[in-house]
Amino acid sequence: MGMGIAKRVTIWTEGGSSIGMGHIARCINLSRALKDVGIDSMYYVNNDLTTMEILKKNDLPYRVAPLEDVQGLLDEDELIVIDTKKDLPGQVELLRCRGRKIVLIDNNTAAVEQADLTIMPSIYFDAEKDYVSPSSRGGAEYLIIGDSFRAKREESLRLGFSLPLQVLVSMGGADPNHITEKVVSALVGMDQVEVDIVIGNASKPTESLYELERAGHTNVRFHKHLTDLAPLMTKAHVAFTALGTTINELVFMGVPPIVISNYFDDSQDLGRLRGLEVGIAMDHHSDCSAVDIRGAVKGFVDDHAGWEMMNMNAAALTDGIGAVRIAALIADLGWPGRKG
Repeated sequence: MGMGIAKRVTIWTEGGSSIGMGHIARCINLSRALKDVGIDSMYYVNNDLTTMEILKKNDLPYRVAPLEDVQGLLDEDELIVIDTKKDLPGQVELLRCRGRKIVLIDNNTAAVEQADLTIMPSIYFDAEKDYVSPSSRGGAEYLIIGDSFRAKREESLRLGFSLPLQVLVSMGGADPNHITEKVVSALVGMDQVEVDIVIGNASKPTESLYELERAGHTNVRFHKHLTDLAPLMTKAHVAFTALGTTINELVFMGVPPIVISNYFDDSQDLGRLRGLEVGIAMDHHSDCSAVDIRGAVKGFVDDHAGWEMMNMNAAALTDGIGAVRIAALIADLGWPGRKG
């Protein structure tokens, strides 16, 4: 692009009930950081109503195209940001052959060998153990944290330990395995515990969760249609969540996560989370009983010092300006001329 012409990237990603909304939320925060350095964003996303509504609310233009269909992108910008865990080496190779520069986010497949830049925004990423490619960057310094969380971080860190313990339950935008129901059922009526339950915008709760809500238990509060979790995190001592982008926001806010995984292949990340001593890594949801869930919470109720240690460890992990660093790296890549 020549001088005086606005720069723009195309961001290719997806969201929904089976995928979760973490990719979308992360990319929107990246778009804001890119805007601050004079770069606009255009989106290519899957045909998911919640995803499209979120982009509309954020005034971000989009077109619908599945991640496997690369043809439409050949008419778009010279720099493509792809946020997915899917293996897309053929698509990336075609885009590169047509003169596009490629930035991959959260991808460690064969496609990284062809990318101009790969970002692994994860607290689990270890540069020595997790070699991706010479162009890769990763770790807690690249976590993409939204403006609302940064604005409320100091308030969250001033909360301190107290009883009743304030427990947040946020199992992601989709919660495909209905872990929310399992956690809430275990915590209803628990002494010295108050619970805020977030129903994800892309989730499909079972009737059992609605029954728990209708029962009117005094120690639980339900929240729906939320677009910002920062206010609830500010009031939380600990939070149940799954492996996903919510963990990044929780540790930034100094809220120790209690993590229950959706998939059996999450075991490596759970192990690394345990090593960080910022929260509790439980197991796959099928292996977590009500007794286990109550036990994790009771451990915090009874151990002020343990909570304080995890609170400090979590807050020390990241400064929350990863999006700024990534935007600067993208800006430095430049915009090549198209080959067709």
